[in-house]
Amino acid sequence: MNGDAVTLLDELRTLAYEGRAYAESEYDQARYRRMCQIVDEFYAELAGLPAAEVGERFARDLGTPTPKVGATAVIPDGEGRVLLDHRADDGCWGLPGGWLGSNESPAQGVVREVAEETGLDVEVVRLGTVEFRAASLPAAPHGQVGLVYVCRILGGELRRSHESLELAWRDPEDPAINWHLDHGERVLRALAAV
Repeated sequence: MNGDAVTLLDELRTLAYEGRAYAESEYDQARYRRMCQIVDEFYAELAGLPAAEVGERFARDLGTPTPKVGATAVIPDGEGRVLLDHRADDGCWGLPGGWLGSNESPAQGVVREVAEETGLDVEVVRLGTVEFRAASLPAAPHGQVGLVYVCRILGGELRRSHESLELAWRDPEDPAINWHLDHGERVLRALAAV
């Protein structure tokens, strides 16, 4: 099979299944179902299998929940501060980052997320920590694995995204910071790791 085509189909399949999971409109649900059928048809053609069998195989695969994987960045400024994101979703301060995309390595994912959320181009210096958060309803119906990378700025221009109220350089030990979940602890563990 053509590797590039399979990679593209995997990304489209992921988008379609996520759309089905989160779309509220019946019209959007119908569009995502059709998108799944189209992806199944292309996979079937590449694999030489009936489209219905491909769809059944994917349905079985998706039936086994596994932790979601995300990556966040600790970006020090050399003066004891790190770049924090005042998040629009919960009003707390956290690290730039997010969920990995389909066929995206954790290092690629954190670089992409930082660029999207802050406008900065970064490179990974090292892996700081690997974190785990167990599933908890209603917020997260799946476990979560978070890779925390220490990164260095290569360029770009600091600007906030629609996900942010503000971006700021903050002392991670400032007790006045209202942290998003355990991000404060993650910063300190990542900086302390050798």
